[in-house]
Amino acid sequence: MERTITVNGVGKMSVKPDYVVISMTIEAKDKKYDEAMKILSDKIDRMQASIKAAGFAKDSLKTTSFNVDTDYSYVSRKNVAERVFNGYDCTTEAKIEFDFEPETLAKAISAITESLADAQFNIMFTVKDKDAVKGELLAKAAENAKKSAEILCRASGAKLGKLVSINYNWNEAHIFTTVNYRMFDEYGTVPMRCEAKMADISPDDIDLSDSAAFVWEIE
Repeated sequence: MERTITVNGVGKMSVKPDYVVISMTIEAKDKKYDEAMKILSDKIDRMQASIKAAGFAKDSLKTTSFNVDTDYSYVSRKNVAERVFNGYDCTTEAKIEFDFEPETLAKAISAITESLADAQFNIMFTVKDKDAVKGELLAKAAENAKKSAEILCRASGAKLGKLVSINYNWNEAHIFTTVNYRMFDEYGTVPMRCEAKMADISPDDIDLSDSAAFVWEIE
């Protein structure tokens, strides 16, 4: 009977973010579908114009989803709940990506807040070359597994043989940290310009880990 040893190797590392993804949601509502779509289109046009004016390419704003919902509410009339149509809720989600520089980030946030598109947004710091990071993590996992397997074999008076198989779940790398920004004036109503406030942004390193199961023969 073939003797084997199975070890789960874990790779860990921290990476410094060098890339930014700003995702945003733009919404428009109206009782008429055509009017809701026009409002949404106008907001998107204003956002694109504002981003272009800030120095980004015209096609930097990428649409990631579009959705139209009908909005209803219930009103009690003579003790009977009546369903009332409030209108159409049109929503688009979009994003803009760029290499991380505090000044560039400040320009992007200013463009979004000053576009008058009433966009909700969040900022994700990540790494541009995800494949390289993923590869280094897996290399560390393999190194960790082999080291552990060799220690176990020596402690048992055996010798580690050839590698038989590797079991790994190829999930998409989750390499980012999310930051929500809420910047308003002293009255809490109007978005502020943010060049000065964003200049000293220094995102934390991203802590990552990945694992794989390795099977070796035991000689």
